[in-house]
Amino acid sequence: MDKDGRRLFYGSRQTFCPSSPAYREAALRIAGALAERYADHPAVAMWHVHNEYGCHNPACYCDESAEAFRTWLRARYGDDLAALNDAWGTTFWSQWYYDWAEIIPPRATGAVPNPTHQLDW
Repeated sequence: MDKDGRRLFYGSRQTFCPSSPAYREAALRIAGALAERYADHPAVAMWHVHNEYGCHNPACYCDESAEAFRTWLRARYGDDLAALNDAWGTTFWSQWYYDWAEIIPPRATGAVPNPTHQLDW
């Protein structure tokens, strides 16, 4: 899903969700199999598992990614929503959060988005 909430469909590239447990499990399995197969191959000096990281769609904004973001924020701010509000300066323009579930990944806004929200994302 892109930052405007549009679901990305098969037929192009980078339409995966890095927060998806199924994707992460498959990626780990595939990368592990490649590493085992080519670890000692004399013609391989180095390799990587992707191409142009974040080139077209640098992040996923789906519900799983949003939940992973909230989990990360809770760890970062010690499960203290007041600490997050203070760090993000949410009193400016009345952007205060009262519940972790209210926090979503940054989206397009009518004015300047909260820079600390974007940096944490």
